[in-house]
Amino acid sequence: MVADPSPPGRRVLLLCLHNHQPVGNFDSVLGDANDRSYLPFLETLARFPAIRVTLHYSGHLLRWIAENRPETFTLLKELVSRGQVEILGGGMYEPVMPLLPERDRRGQIAELADLVGRAFGKKPRGMWLAERVWEPELSASLSAAGVEYLPLDDFHFLRAGIPGEELDGVYVTETNGAMVRLFPGSERLRYLIPFGDVEETLRAVEAMTSRNVPYPAAILADDGEKFGVWPGTYDSVYRQGWLRRFFEGVAAREEWLGTMTFGEYVAAAPLRGKVYLPSCSYIEMGEWALPPAQAARFGGLLHDGRQMEVKPFAQGGTFRGFLRKYEEANQLHKRTLWVSRRVKEASERGGGPEARDFLYRAQCNDVYWHGIFGGLYLNHLREAAYANLLRAEEASDRILHGGKDGWTEAASGDLDADGGEEAILKTPDLPLLVHGHDGGALTEISLPRRGVALGHVLTRREEAYHRKFRDGGAGFDGRTSIGDLLVLKDPGSSTTGSHRSARRPEGSRRGRSRGAARGSASPWRSLSGAAASIWIWARSCPWMRPGNGSTSGTCCGTEAKGLPGGNSSRSGTSTFSRGAAPTGGTKGSGKETRNCPPAAPSPPFGGSASWTASGRSPSRSMRTGISPSCGIRSRRPPFRKPGSRRSTRGYAFASCSPRASDRGSSRIIPCFCS
Repeated sequence: MVADPSPPGRRVLLLCLHNHQPVGNFDSVLGDANDRSYLPFLETLARFPAIRVTLHYSGHLLRWIAENRPETFTLLKELVSRGQVEILGGGMYEPVMPLLPERDRRGQIAELADLVGRAFGKKPRGMWLAERVWEPELSASLSAAGVEYLPLDDFHFLRAGIPGEELDGVYVTETNGAMVRLFPGSERLRYLIPFGDVEETLRAVEAMTSRNVPYPAAILADDGEKFGVWPGTYDSVYRQGWLRRFFEGVAAREEWLGTMTFGEYVAAAPLRGKVYLPSCSYIEMGEWALPPAQAARFGGLLHDGRQMEVKPFAQGGTFRGFLRKYEEANQLHKRTLWVSRRVKEASERGGGPEARDFLYRAQCNDVYWHGIFGGLYLNHLREAAYANLLRAEEASDRILHGGKDGWTEAASGDLDADGGEEAILKTPDLPLLVHGHDGGALTEISLPRRGVALGHVLTRREEAYHRKFRDGGAGFDGRTSIGDLLVLKDPGSSTTGSHRSARRPEGSRRGRSRGAARGSASPWRSLSGAAASIWIWARSCPWMRPGNGSTSGTCCGTEAKGLPGGNSSRSGTSTFSRGAAPTGGTKGSGKETRNCPPAAPSPPFGGSASWTASGRSPSRSMRTGISPSCGIRSRRPPFRKPGSRRSTRGYAFASCSPRASDRGSSRIIPCFCS
């Protein structure tokens, strides 16, 4: 576009840093990140008043800093008040925006905007897009939420056909007239700052800003944790003074180079033009989202010297590929969509913000993917996601069912969008999710009132980086991506190939829950046996019921009358009375033992229940009346063999095993036995 070149001294360095810690991470990790990165960066910046930067803190982290590190929060507020720092908004709990329904996109952005406004006196104009996951229709959502601009990677622009030498300013994109401005962050600067020589880095900045256009800019948009948290950076950045020397170098070039915040640059610089970006993230994400074999091949292409030639034309995978690669992530995502609708319905009936906040926490991006860091593989992050999801669902159910107890709800359909039929059976205490088209796999048994998901297990899989371990691993020196850093906790594991032990023999099926008919197309057939017995088992276990003060993991028993003696019938009924449990595959009655919680609710089916068994005789412990010790345990089915379409979803089931102390007892424990 036609415009006068910028005046002397108007070359610009735009520095944008993104700081985030996932929901569910340990306080000690957040504290260490603050002490080694967030605070020392601000302290160094405060000594250079002429240096301006744009910072982003995810809502969870910002709130934690305000509550737990007041000295960091106070310094940040001071830098904002004197105009040295601009704060970006974004999703409150750092969700991947394209994975959210429209109402949650706007809600997450509004939540963080309100928090930033309360903390710093003005709402943000720009935002940080989690993992820079862009899809073309996002501009409409962001514009409607009040977002004016955001940074992405230069890779997005290269994929759209924009020459690299023109990526020195701000562009605009639109969806049906809804516009937002985009900054192309430099991959070259991502690798140089703070790892390269300071003078080399400043020469690169000079080269990037050499075009004869208004306000040519070199743009860094990257993680703030690389200034102290990444391996070796605390020593190099602060003790050896990399950051201080870099700021000194920028200040010494004030005659031709200045720094601006994004907001200042948008106000001063003209647009470089219009751009339409494809679905994309940073290039490493395109590698990680692919299946292992393809990811290894794609990674090889990016490191073989021809990268610059093929890079504008190489996509790799997209973020949604993780939902195919990890069925556990897909199920969690589809459950959040289900709960999001419940939260919306509850809100329309007068529900408060509690359920919505829990839902937003469950949408934190880290647990939906895996690259080289933990992500989905970190069980404490999965626990946090499911805990918040269940609390959101439980809070919504209280509103939708008018605060009543003892209700039962059931639904079926393609609940996880995989082309098959699933069924979900819910009570206030226990949701069950079963996949009738997939061998009757029971993939969720949860305790909403406690926020506990008993089956959030993860299938062992081959990953593309396993072969790098076998080849000796790799170190990180700043010249390559942090994704190339490989460190083995157990050096011996590189030769064991432990993931291989989970490989299923060819032709075998996924383990089926009790009551699942082989090849059954209906999930209700699978639920019929599992639901009755698991529900009673869960309701009769004191540790599963809130407020009883018990932490025991052993179920209450029932004095058995009419024990099933060797009955191999495929079906049967059992009559229930309040406080009693079924005694097996034949009609029977029972009474509550003295140690059980009083007045256990009736089963969800009314006064009786029926189910279909798997065709096996009751277990020996059930036939002889030996009281088993019950507990949920997880199982990791093997990952699929190459070329197989067989599902690999992890599942959970209840197990029963005899206790020696109970041998000869006449009690049995009603539970779902494998």
